[in-house]
Amino acid sequence: MPETDDLTPPFEKTYYYDGRKDRLMVTAMHTDSIHALKDFEVRDDDVYIVTYPKAGTTFILEIVDAIMHRGNIDEIKGKRMEDKLNLIELGPAPGIEIATYKKVSTWKSPRQIQTHLPVDLMPPQVFTKKPRIILVTRNPRDCCISLHAWHATVKFLEPCDWDYLVDRFVEGQGLINIFSNALSSE
Repeated sequence: MPETDDLTPPFEKTYYYDGRKDRLMVTAMHTDSIHALKDFEVRDDDVYIVTYPKAGTTFILEIVDAIMHRGNIDEIKGKRMEDKLNLIELGPAPGIEIATYKKVSTWKSPRQIQTHLPVDLMPPQVFTKKPRIILVTRNPRDCCISLHAWHATVKFLEPCDWDYLVDRFVEGQGLINIFSNALSSE
């Protein structure tokens, strides 16, 4: 890792340090939001969908939405995906005017809340209250392929070399660590 917090191009627009030298966070995961989650009110009837990026978040979200609406497809088919997929760590960022945690705080119960956060950045009340938590995993090979393809097409992220991504993934490094190590190899 670099000795300073300076990010070299193209990463300065895509990632920021979250205070630990061993990882970076995607810029849409705003520093203020990450810190504010320490005081985020968790409700006992919340349903958290916790996933690694590209591990099936949207697929599980649709299933949970159907379950929470007792299978009434008419109630859910008019919802826009942007209104359903709300990662609590996002914003404010370009295209995200209000931080997601603020928006979710105003929702009536029960709430569906998604996150890609590692356990140490989750709202502490998740561990003291009793929300439902759905932890989603995916075949690592499929997840890695999907992550690589996604990174190459999403405009706010920089492409990552396939061999580098796979090597870091196999070593057990998370998405955040993969790209922070890419900085140190340049």
